[in-house]
Amino acid sequence: MIGQVTDNPSSEDVIARELDSGDLWSYNIGAGKWTRFDRPRPINGEGHGALMTYDTAQRRLVLVLIPDHSWTFQPTSGLWSEQAAPPQLNFGYGPGGGEITSNQSRSAQ
Repeated sequence: MIGQVTDNPSSEDVIARELDSGDLWSYNIGAGKWTRFDRPRPINGEGHGALMTYDTAQRRLVLVLIPDHSWTFQPTSGLWSEQAAPPQLNFGYGPGGGEITSNQSRSAQ
C-alpha cells in the first residue's frame, strides 16, 4: 500500500514510499519503470502518520514520522539519515500537522 508520494524535480521522477514496509520506489516517467531503493529504511511505528516532501535546495527527501521522528534521504547515495525530532503542533484539540512542504529559500542557507 502506498503511503506517501512526492516528485523529484531534479530527475523528474516520482518517489513513492510503501506504508507497511517503508520501501522507497522511484518511478521514471519517460521509461515507464519502477525501481526500488535497496537501502535500509525507516518504517512507521504503530499509530504514527508520515509526511514526505522533496527539498530541491538540498536534493533530498524529507520524511516526518509523526509524532517524534524525522529523516532525510539522499537519492544519489541511497542513504537515510535520522534528524532531530520535529516540533509538535497543538491547536487545542490534540497534535496536528497533516501537511508538509519544503521552503527552498530557507533550505539553501
